[in-house]
Amino acid sequence: MSLLDGWHGSPHGGAGAAPGGRSDPPEPLGRGDLGETWVVRVQDKRLAAKRLHLPSGSGAAEVREALEPLTGLRDPALVPVLGIAVEGEEVWVRSELAPGVSLQRLLVVAVLTPIQVAAVVEGVCRGLDVLHRAGLGHGALHARNVHVDHEGLVRLGDGGIAPLLAGAGGRSRDLAGRPVDWPARDRSAAAALFQRTLEAGRRAGSAWRSPRAQALLDAIDALGRAAGAPELEAALGSVRQRAADCLDGSRVAAAAELGALVRRLDPGPGRARPWPPPEPAPAAVPSPATDGAPARLPALRPRGFRPARYAIVAGLAALVLAGVLVVRWTQGSAPRPSLRASPPPVARLPAPSSLPSSSPTPTPRPVPALAPGQAGPITGVEVQPLGACSPGARCAIRVTVRLAPSSTSVPLAWSFAVFDRCTGSLIELPGAQMSADPGWNYAYDTSYPTLPDGRSLALVAVTSAPARAASAPLLVPAGEPSC
Repeated sequence: MSLLDGWHGSPHGGAGAAPGGRSDPPEPLGRGDLGETWVVRVQDKRLAAKRLHLPSGSGAAEVREALEPLTGLRDPALVPVLGIAVEGEEVWVRSELAPGVSLQRLLVVAVLTPIQVAAVVEGVCRGLDVLHRAGLGHGALHARNVHVDHEGLVRLGDGGIAPLLAGAGGRSRDLAGRPVDWPARDRSAAAALFQRTLEAGRRAGSAWRSPRAQALLDAIDALGRAAGAPELEAALGSVRQRAADCLDGSRVAAAAELGALVRRLDPGPGRARPWPPPEPAPAAVPSPATDGAPARLPALRPRGFRPARYAIVAGLAALVLAGVLVVRWTQGSAPRPSLRASPPPVARLPAPSSLPSSSPTPTPRPVPALAPGQAGPITGVEVQPLGACSPGARCAIRVTVRLAPSSTSVPLAWSFAVFDRCTGSLIELPGAQMSADPGWNYAYDTSYPTLPDGRSLALVAVTSAPARAASAPLLVPAGEPSC
């Protein structure tokens, strides 16, 4: 059965028809590095349909065959893939429309308690375990691909698609010729995700004073400082153990609390939004003069009340507020909360053959141009270290993407390319992805890549969405050290 059975046309071609003749056009749900997603109706069921961005040089039938194993992967920790379909030269992945909200939405508005953070950690790790035991990586782990339902169940979406797509496109090896270690990349992405989750937890303040909560907080902090694959794996194991300790005897309560938060944001079908009801109107006060009809209450004024004086103060306050809004509009959008989620690495970096030779030289090589500084709606990309950066260590990097303002949300994604100026080698490191809201002229995020060893490195942020652009290189260490 075709993915598009039950509605006609494609999401870019107009409305469709649901079974029974009722008009039911597909609804856009989102877009990212892997493709665009719509909500579609198939046999009276609402499902998610993702149209994939195919790797260059790969055919639709080849990609479908590569993705077919995902349809047999069933576990409560994963959003199930129900089918893979080919429509012309397009490949579609049909999956369950995950109920509830994404973790990204939850982190923006919620204050998480220690057991809620622990439940997120445990749910994400459980989903990664399922994928890794099946010989797959997730490859696109970030807060928008973590779903929390109305009962507090944490599940991963889009699991396995990125690695299988990379294999179908002949990109199963990194630029150094080594097989891509997808589980290691997943652990790095999980470290960034848990740091982001902890930020929402810190807002709970005194809730983190218990010994178990403090141990979890310390473990996640240590995970953020871990450098190198072995240390990262050990630190992630420690976080899992501290999360299990925190949830001991509290798993049901944690799920109930997460579910309650989700229901406040998304009541779901047939549920009423459980926000506090509007305040009732004040009861009418009967008056003898009106024989029980509501009487107008006398206006209460404080002693010394001067209407003219209060009008002047209110006018001045309005002028100040208007000035603030004008300044914010002209200077750019408000900073977006840090979204340390790691998408698949930027593709199509220069092949090793197009880079200088890898033999060491005494004078550092010039940094090759990996992409233009501006492209499409991107007017500039900037990198800024938040503290000292050293080769072989974890480094806090703020990436700012400057944009031409748009009337719609703009998805942003980037990763890092690190060029060794002594040997000429080039490696890729995970970056981040986020969305710029309508009207924004810049957005930024902080990532924590672990730099390779080397005497003279250059780090470049390279965007993959909405267009391909690169920052000026950040030299590590600064200056011109000899090789």
